[in-house]
Amino acid sequence: MCKNKLKLIALAVLVISAGAFGDIINVSNTGLWAGGSLDVGRRVTMNGSVASSGTIGFGSSVSLTGDMYGGGDIWLGKGSYINGNVTPNVGANLSVGSNVTITGSTDQAELNFDSFSVPWQSQMQNINVGTQNISGYKNSVTNLLAGEYHNFDFDKNTTLNLSAGDYSMNNFWMNKNSVVNLDTSSGDITFNVLGGFSTANNVRFLASGQGNVYVNIYENDVWLGDDSEMRAVLNVYGGDFGVGKNAELAGSFYTTNNLWLGNNSNYDYIAEAIPEPATLAFMIAGITAIVAAGKKTKNSGLHPRYT
Repeated sequence: MCKNKLKLIALAVLVISAGAFGDIINVSNTGLWAGGSLDVGRRVTMNGSVASSGTIGFGSSVSLTGDMYGGGDIWLGKGSYINGNVTPNVGANLSVGSNVTITGSTDQAELNFDSFSVPWQSQMQNINVGTQNISGYKNSVTNLLAGEYHNFDFDKNTTLNLSAGDYSMNNFWMNKNSVVNLDTSSGDITFNVLGGFSTANNVRFLASGQGNVYVNIYENDVWLGDDSEMRAVLNVYGGDFGVGKNAELAGSFYTTNNLWLGNNSNYDYIAEAIPEPATLAFMIAGITAIVAAGKKTKNSGLHPRYT
């Protein structure tokens, strides 16, 4: 088994230093966090606050219920609705398309974003992977106990049943129209992945029971295909996180690099799925943001598959 379960994340401390007083916001109230850029496709619905130390770009008709904190420029596409505050960094621009609504403040603040404070490279040294490859052939069902494995490779229309414990591996791949059943009735389930973690379209991670699901990926990107479904605390160290269109996500999703949500996706922040984190300290400055209504003059940085 792994020497460390690595369930708890000491997420970055984000300090907005503009005075002696301010609001203290726990990172567990931020459901999406990107150390790079945060980009969202069209007609995406998000319930939960988001933060990015880089730029933020929303496609058209995006709905966010929660606050937004951006270290770089923020672009909100036409018809977007933000039920909360939008806080750009000092010197960054907030630009919006037509018919955009922001119910809260658009004041700037001096934002200082650190990277993940967890020493994740040293954590990697505490993860042991095995030599056994786990494969699932087309239309197969696999029941697996926690342990140290080499690679997971599942064909289309497969089912993988997992119970409580830690699963370490180099790579995880699951082909389309497949299901991962996560039984947490006896405790949490934790994935520690030292390589890639990706799925094809219509792969669902279905959790049951009272425990949580944690997915930790190190020095590699994560991609979930179209029509994906996942409820988890997912942490990507040294890679990007992206999900295709029509996805259903719940829990919290953090990455040291870039984060992308595809068109028509839904995200719900779930507080009970978050480990005890460090806090994010927000000391808010009373500086009014520059709102440039109209068409954005440069590329929004949205994923090329959905521009």
